[in-house]
Amino acid sequence: MEYITEGRVTIHGQGVVGKVAVRAESDAEAASSDTLFYNPAQVFNRDLSMMVAKCYGELVFREALDRFAGAEKFVPTVLKGLTVCEPLAASCLRSLRYARELPRSLWRSGVAGDISSFAVKQGEANKRLNEEQLGRSLPLQILEVDANELMTSGGYVCGTKSWDIVDVDPYGTVSPFVDSAIRAVKDGGLLCVTSTDMPILGGNAPEVAFYKYGGNTLKARYLHEMSLRLVLNLIRMTAAKYRRYVRPLLSCSVDFYVRIWVTIHDKPVQCAAIAAQTAAVHQCANCDWFTVVPFGARAKNASPNSKRNKRRKLDRRRNKTRCHPAAADDTEPGNDQGTELSADQGTELSADQGTKQGDSAVTLDGEQQHDDHDNEQLYHKVKTEGEKGEKTEGEKTEGEKTEGEKTGGTEPIRQVPLFPGETEGRFCVGRVTEEAGHHRCPVCGSAVQVGGPIYAGPLHDFDFVRSVLKELERAERGNGQKGVPAVVDAAPTSNPLADGDHEPIATEPMVAEAMVAEAMATKSIMTKTVAREIEEGAERDGDLSWARKAAKRFELEMASWRFDSLSPKVLPKIKGILRAILEEELVQDVPLFYKLSSLCNHARISLMKTDRFRSALESLGYRVGLFHREPQSIKTDAPPSVVYNVLRAWIKHNNDESKHIPPYYLQPVDVPMSNLSFECKKKPKIGGRFVPNPEAHWGPGRRAGGASKK
Repeated sequence: MEYITEGRVTIHGQGVVGKVAVRAESDAEAASSDTLFYNPAQVFNRDLSMMVAKCYGELVFREALDRFAGAEKFVPTVLKGLTVCEPLAASCLRSLRYARELPRSLWRSGVAGDISSFAVKQGEANKRLNEEQLGRSLPLQILEVDANELMTSGGYVCGTKSWDIVDVDPYGTVSPFVDSAIRAVKDGGLLCVTSTDMPILGGNAPEVAFYKYGGNTLKARYLHEMSLRLVLNLIRMTAAKYRRYVRPLLSCSVDFYVRIWVTIHDKPVQCAAIAAQTAAVHQCANCDWFTVVPFGARAKNASPNSKRNKRRKLDRRRNKTRCHPAAADDTEPGNDQGTELSADQGTELSADQGTKQGDSAVTLDGEQQHDDHDNEQLYHKVKTEGEKGEKTEGEKTEGEKTEGEKTGGTEPIRQVPLFPGETEGRFCVGRVTEEAGHHRCPVCGSAVQVGGPIYAGPLHDFDFVRSVLKELERAERGNGQKGVPAVVDAAPTSNPLADGDHEPIATEPMVAEAMVAEAMATKSIMTKTVAREIEEGAERDGDLSWARKAAKRFELEMASWRFDSLSPKVLPKIKGILRAILEEELVQDVPLFYKLSSLCNHARISLMKTDRFRSALESLGYRVGLFHREPQSIKTDAPPSVVYNVLRAWIKHNNDESKHIPPYYLQPVDVPMSNLSFECKKKPKIGGRFVPNPEAHWGPGRRAGGASKK
């Protein structure tokens, strides 16, 4: 019997097609028989997914504890653990890893689905194999069902309307599953997406990319980043149809695929930022000149914190007719001369007429008015002290109330932090800049191609990336003993909630904590009853509230938890990519990049040092970064004219005026370059970033063959 071990999970190797453990003796036999797909190169994807899921669960768990610290009865659903759905499970390797490798307090239940009956049978066998090794049952349900059907309606069958984490990893394009996946994720939930059709995303078939992703990529040096942004734009535009807002946590272009982690939020107002973060790309067909043209922007003269906007928001709450403040102050009732409104004011007045009966209306800046939690907070903020009134004895003010008391015992309203530029003023239609208005390249005179639309906003939440990198560094410091988390500061006791094959020290407090945690992750009535008795006994003894006790148990497990089973082959590669991603933070609002070797090649000069070119742009006051996949990438907010003038200045600096250099690179520099310096600046060493693949032939595997249905 052949087995495949990855992380803490072991699966049957028989019937698996890939680079190892192939049952068929020939390709023809494999194509005609029932097989499952397994690619060792995707261990990078799965290992990183485990750490992202753990960091995400820890983030929402702490957020729920903070918001409901004073509540005594209501228990947020998230504190019962995360629910995970993998609609394209195949061998269920990824789902089993979620079930076995996530901390017990973060795991509640999971659903794995596949349309192949053979895959479901193999998944059940793999689940039984791991349950035998573990000595207990795993809360994982395996279903034979279509992926879209599972995500749209299967949640009700499984006892939940939607999931905290939905992981979609198809063989090929992800576009057929995006619509269902977005609807299957809870408010604030995590959507994990993989797309492996890089020939399509790379611009080999732009017509296919357009009907699959709603845009096309250009055959330029930045095609890997552009393909990443094309998939993100598909996710954002699809979510906007359901008035849902997408916030990227981590986006990677790795090897032969793109991997994206985003959170989905029910925030219709923030959907207005989509146009401002969507752009077309104008690219020269000959050289590396390009420019990005957004479809919208935020007017700088209409800040949301201005007096006018505050007054408008206050009037919405009072359900009064609004007119221009100046007109209201300068005119008296009955004066016909003061009733004339400008076009802007007239639209504003007509929009407000629908709000008198409590209906929603759209104002000039595109915001839809709702009596939601955000408006409530703003209303209390701008109220005068005389309108607040005095509180009675024993009554809590709005600031003293906990989040649970404010919402009346409902789920926490997750406040979504905004990226730069998402709320800066009123929205207006984007305009073509001077450099983007050319139908010919301003550098070489060639034709200009148009690509996109793409997502032009930040690709990552850098605070979250730092937490994942910290988790990886903790894993490297682990003791390496399988199933036993490493101990912080040489603490003498191991984690009682560890998912391993060892016997923990069974002290009385640990038993109580383990039983309470088990009650939060299971449906067993007996376990719940015992756990409730433990809780009630602690409360009778004057112990802490349930939230503080839950926080104490959670901190105990998180402090001692380690990912001790990550593949040592890919750990340096994961760490290198995360380090490179952090270098994008300075230019997170800049889409696409230049490749220095391509710039020098087109100018027919020797390759200059990347640090020297970056230092030259920094000396002119521009921000410079890189793209995590390309070592020679130049990501900068400098206009294309400045980039090419720096290149011309370098040619002049080296007195390199060979006849082989195109004449447009020998033109005089037409931009002030008084502060230009090509001197390399010393930078602190941050370790390896661009790590080679651990093995030869590290790439895509062969598709599984055989019947896909019964």
